[in-house]
Amino acid sequence: MKYRFAFVTLLIAMAFSAFGTVFAEETPAADQGVKIRVAMYDGDGVGPSGRKNFPLVFESAPRFEMTKIDGKQVRDGILDNFDIFLMPGGMAGEEAASLKPEGVKKLKEFIKSGKCYIGFCAGAYFPIEQRFMDNAQLKTRNWERGGADLKIESTDLGVKIFGEQFKGTQICRYHNGPIFNVNVNPLLPPVQVLSYFRSETADWGAAPGNQINSPAIVITTYGKGTVIILSPHPETKPELYGIVHGCLNHLADNILYGQPEQSVIRTGTTPSEENLAVRQKILDYMRSMAELEWTPAEDMEWWADKNRVLYKKGETYHGIPYSREWQWSNLEDFKTYLQEQDGKLVYTGPTEYYQYKANACACACSFSWRSVCPDMPVLKTINLEPGKIYISSRVDGKTRQAFLKVGEYKMTKYDDSKAVVNDNGKDAMFACYAQLLPGDGLVKRPIGHAMMVMRVDAENQTVYIIDQYGVERGKTELVNQNQSWHIEQPYTYEELFEQGYLPISPFFLNE
Repeated sequence: MKYRFAFVTLLIAMAFSAFGTVFAEETPAADQGVKIRVAMYDGDGVGPSGRKNFPLVFESAPRFEMTKIDGKQVRDGILDNFDIFLMPGGMAGEEAASLKPEGVKKLKEFIKSGKCYIGFCAGAYFPIEQRFMDNAQLKTRNWERGGADLKIESTDLGVKIFGEQFKGTQICRYHNGPIFNVNVNPLLPPVQVLSYFRSETADWGAAPGNQINSPAIVITTYGKGTVIILSPHPETKPELYGIVHGCLNHLADNILYGQPEQSVIRTGTTPSEENLAVRQKILDYMRSMAELEWTPAEDMEWWADKNRVLYKKGETYHGIPYSREWQWSNLEDFKTYLQEQDGKLVYTGPTEYYQYKANACACACSFSWRSVCPDMPVLKTINLEPGKIYISSRVDGKTRQAFLKVGEYKMTKYDDSKAVVNDNGKDAMFACYAQLLPGDGLVKRPIGHAMMVMRVDAENQTVYIIDQYGVERGKTELVNQNQSWHIEQPYTYEELFEQGYLPISPFFLNE
């Protein structure tokens, strides 16, 4: 793991180890007796190398049953019979044209439902260009770089997936595969790198330097499904078939042993000291955002014109300001706009309501979780419910829900948390609230709001929270020391139930 701070890295590693037996279910060994059905696209656009090599790869992979299909069959719904879709190299544009928009849509629905995609070379361009790997971005539109045998080096996660024999560098065939950046948008699920290019080719006028140290093989999620793309061609060398087999086995395990909704539950047990330390760091970060003292250099409009609330020039405020616009800011980003003047930190950044640096309830929680686990995307309240967002963990590459349910309540209706708590009943929900821990969350929908738990007083059935609130209902001015935040705000279980709050916990605090 390569978290931002070494101390936090150590704490999280210890928490994963100590906490894994407390909260996470043991993953069963792979069931080699279950045939995994792979649909290999073999229509227009596929190159002769893929047609020749992939049948050889599958000859030494008895766990898989590979069938060749074409674009019309995809449009006719044949993917309902498969677990993994494999897109070989060739010409991505021609492959997409053969599938047609209807086939691309069905492929996306297939992956979103919890199935998997693996693409090589042109098949690696395909999800970037067809928008089911939006957190990757091509470095250049000039796809012609030529062909060469290049060095690729597996990451620690890559070694886990490919096997120990692929530790270090390998020589792998490359021919015009995509050169791209990953994790370009913190609002999207993370992309994990399994292998990097350590050498390059730059023919046909391609800019040298773009390929060195760029990702070669990556894994991410789309909906509930898993996506792996490989820019080079390990399927061309028998000694590298294991890389392909490792990717396929990992996808198969995600399908066979993906956590069903009702198993994604954090039940009340005592966390380790290391886990509590990580949780405290999350709260410290949230509190730092809430208590930061600053002064505007100029008047700043409220984000909602109807209220016309101003952050007033020269007045002192506490906490990063509130906005539902998209210029969301974490603590470090906001501080770059502060300058010390006469003993005060003065905000000198944009002041228009649609430009000034700020955050809102869900993204404030997200930034706090990201302060110790960068795999957490920056989310809106609509995505905080268990079962809404799936991510690929850097710990083991497994696809899982970003948020666990705290306690054994059933998600009976998405986007209406009030209906969910009513369906489960007061006794069941009170039992869930009692299991909350510091750093966990509470979310309600459709009138969205998210809060972070600071502590729980189970004896008095009260949860104390911290949140980025904005303006109190019915008010037109900031209150609470010119602050849009609540700190140590008490909510009784009764109030949480009546308002329809669901107790949630980010996945990484429960492994």
